[in-house]
Amino acid sequence: MKFSNCLLLFLAGTVLVFLALFLFTNPVANLVAYSWWIAFGLLVASIAAILGYFSVPKELRSPVYLFEGIVNLLLALYLVAYGFVTLPVVIPTILGIWLIVEAIIAFFKGNRLGLIFPIIGSHIMWIALLAFLLGLVILFNPVATSVFVVYVVAFAFLIAGFTYIVDAFRK
Repeated sequence: MKFSNCLLLFLAGTVLVFLALFLFTNPVANLVAYSWWIAFGLLVASIAAILGYFSVPKELRSPVYLFEGIVNLLLALYLVAYGFVTLPVVIPTILGIWLIVEAIIAFFKGNRLGLIFPIIGSHIMWIALLAFLLGLVILFNPVATSVFVVYVVAFAFLIAGFTYIVDAFRK
């Protein structure tokens, strides 16, 4: 491997390891920083959606798209104003609700599929039950879920960083 490739792998690995250590030392502060980035991203996306509504010809415009853009803009402004407090709770709450709804849908699908393929239907219903329970855990403890996600991301960065460093010294 060329020296420049080894150097770049070593630098990327070092950056990922330091980022992982930074995430491990203070996960709540990093969660707050991520919430600001997500809030500003949603703000830009909602403004783009509203401008996109007005950029299409009148015959192709639907009030649903304008309504969606305005609702997203209001949510984005709220998250920008209070994002450091609300977003670490909002995202896991939405994820928990989504898991519960998907689990209920999967349960009914598994029940109907169980009439044709009993083994597959049974497995789907067990997975739906586990997804439902996971959704409840996430829904009733969203901050701990957010901190857990930060730790998982930090661990992934740590593994990737060490892998890059080892690859830099391999021939």
